[in-house]
Amino acid sequence: MRKKTIGEVLRLARINQGLSLEELQEKTEIQLNFLEAMETDDFDQLPSTFYARSFLRKYAWAVELDERIVLDAYASGSMIT
Repeated sequence: MRKKTIGEVLRLARINQGLSLEELQEKTEIQLNFLEAMETDDFDQLPSTFYARSFLRKYAWAVELDERIVLDAYASGSMIT
């Protein structure tokens, strides 16, 4: 299985849940531009590392991913299998 970036995993999970970005925004209360930044692995667009971790946790919860895997990948800069 090919490893994926955090953004790829988030986007695929969102699509598998049948959620649009707008619906995810309502569910997580995260601004649309930040959701888009996470899905494209552009974490520099987020306000800070603290917010990045918080947003990743909320996003993972909203699409039923294990937040620990997502946060560990973010912390280590690694891909997800």
